[in-house]
Amino acid sequence: MDDDSYQATIKMKTEEMLEVLESLRLGTDWKVEDESQDLRIMYCPGRGTPFHSYCVEGIVNAPLVHALCVMWEVPCFKKWWPHFTVPSFKVLESQWLRMLRICENLFHMRCKVPWPFATREMLVTSFELELPELDAVVGCLRTVPQEAETIVKETIHGFNASHLPPPKEGVIRMEANGGFILQKISDEKCYIRAVIHLDLKLDLVPTWVINFLGRQVVGHGFRLYLKTVSSVKESKVFQECIRQQPLYSRITLQMLPKSSHENGYKS
Repeated sequence: MDDDSYQATIKMKTEEMLEVLESLRLGTDWKVEDESQDLRIMYCPGRGTPFHSYCVEGIVNAPLVHALCVMWEVPCFKKWWPHFTVPSFKVLESQWLRMLRICENLFHMRCKVPWPFATREMLVTSFELELPELDAVVGCLRTVPQEAETIVKETIHGFNASHLPPPKEGVIRMEANGGFILQKISDEKCYIRAVIHLDLKLDLVPTWVINFLGRQVVGHGFRLYLKTVSSVKESKVFQECIRQQPLYSRITLQMLPKSSHENGYKS
């Protein structure tokens, strides 16, 4: 990578991460849809845009590395993401396309959605950054631009259009961006806040229907996520990922022995 490409990559990742951190602070437009002692689900309508925004936050009763592993290991999504019959929803495919760096990947995800809508898919880049001074990890997620052939450069983005699967007939590509923060509370507990801004490509569908579908998937999905994280210690698949992937050993080494961040991420 030449110096110009390196500087361009640093600039791009800095801007993306600052955007994520700002979105994680939330605003006054968010409405609480569900709340319990350790869980909160919020929704924000996309005024003037096709994007609908969802936020989940809560306490995870597991080590931070376990919480990250379940969220990060894309091939395992099919094992724990929610499956609905009414309204129908199911992850049909989730796979890595390319490892760009230890902390950055390109992946593909395809989902079955309620009839009469066509199958949806996303091509997503995921980028992770450790904040050792906060005992925290921040992640950035965003879909690959539709104009990938003209604006994606391998020297900057780490991939090019040839690394992407071709469009499939009858499958609609969604757009999304967002991120998360995981912050250590103790060796066996952490705090999570995650925000996703999602365009389902349902232009003719009323907002309340999109809100209902999104709420069902996000809410149920987050509860299944918490349940899955709590079982990582007994999971051969996740334990193998933690042992083999350098990302998790790096984070474990950077986390301080003890943390005093009892109240989670400060907005």
